Amino acid sequence: MEEKYMKLIQAAQNGNSEAFRQLVEIYKAYIFAICFNILRDKDEAENMAQEAFIEVYRSLKSYEFRGFKTWMGRIAANKCIDYKRKMKKKLIHEVNIEDENLYIIADDKPIIEKIIENEDKERLRNILYTLPEVYISTIKKYYMQGKTYEEIAREENVSIKTVESRLYRGRKILREKWEEEENETL
Repeated sequence: MEEKYMKLIQAAQNGNSEAFRQLVEIYKAYIFAICFNILRDKDEAENMAQEAFIEVYRSLKSYEFRGFKTWMGRIAANKCIDYKRKMKKKLIHEVNIEDENLYIIADDKPIIEKIIENEDKERLRNILYTLPEVYISTIKKYYMQGKTYEEIAREENVSIKTVESRLYRGRKILREKWEEEENETL
């Protein structure tokens, strides 16, 4: 099947955007299926399928004409796996981006746990806003807006190492202030 698309792939590799659009049309259901099987969420699968096609477009020059469908599928799977890992590495608590109010995700917890969790989230938000602005900005972009190190680095015109360093230091200060406040209440 891929042999009949070889000219289309070559044209897309040479920068023909119409050829790439046709490839997207041909393979979009396949890529979506991979994303959905990993994420089990229609909206997230659609988003990750789009991300996968963006990555395919960026990586097209390096494609070596060995199993295009498999190559794209691997890119889509890796995007979804990275996304799932990133979601697991969220800060201590989830945050609602729109109004920056903290909220509870799990509805299966007893009400007392929910109340305590809400208080902790409010406390976390209050502590977050005592940090230097450079850390607040980086933490919000990474944890609340779900941006990658690369995206943050581009936006702030800094290196990826700087973003990593800001996140590390910001989390460290957050943790210290959290523990400090906890000790004061004991």
